[in-house]
Amino acid sequence: YPGSAIHPAFGEGEVNGRIAIDPQRLLFTSETANVELSLDGLNIEWDGADRLAFSSPEETDWIVYASDDGILKNYFFTRRNRLRLLTRDLRRQGEGRRTLRLAGIFLVAFSVVAAAV
Repeated sequence: YPGSAIHPAFGEGEVNGRIAIDPQRLLFTSETANVELSLDGLNIEWDGADRLAFSSPEETDWIVYASDDGILKNYFFTRRNRLRLLTRDLRRQGEGRRTLRLAGIFLVAFSVVAAAV
């Protein structure tokens, strides 16, 4: 999966790279940085830019981001009870955001057409 990561050593910038998931960990690799986050304590949440943020209590300075919510359907997330429940809730939140965004677009388009008529 395409992704990016931040760490205090990089300053304010993000490093672009790839995310891979194996049975025990989430791996972020790039030309300048590599990090492994254990799936056992993995935290996943939506950030303000509609990206998924992955963090771990073991690697406190690292945050790995993924824009593709398809990562939540990864086989290794669905095989762990805690992560399966967490990813299901995150997918529902993402679907709710998309529905709300589409409703807003429809409302604006309808208002424009009604005002024009």
